[in-house]
Amino acid sequence: MKVALSWLKKNTKTVVFVFLTVLVLLLIALGFWLKIRGFKISNLLYKLQEAEAKNEINHLQVKQAVLLEKDTVATAEVKELKGQIQVEKKKAETARLKVKGLSSEELADELTNLGF
Repeated sequence: MKVALSWLKKNTKTVVFVFLTVLVLLLIALGFWLKIRGFKISNLLYKLQEAEAKNEINHLQVKQAVLLEKDTVATAEVKELKGQIQVEKKKAETARLKVKGLSSEELADELTNLGF
């Protein structure tokens, strides 16, 4: 035991260097593994935006259905809701396409093809 402690005291810098090197290599390996799996924070943000847009679409569609049920429906309100629904659908579609990793030009072309 005394021999091990004296060796550790004598080679403290080497032991710390080896330990830190192993730690850095593990972090690099973890980074590459996450990169290969396609884990990106931006993808999570786009998925969150897509979910929020879908939630808003559902809310607006319910609101539109309630307005259409009433007898005193203003067509301007219904048209406004349809416009808002279209905007939210565009947001959801944009977020969905961004998750696929499309560039800005490809995204614009795709949205144009979809009628937005």
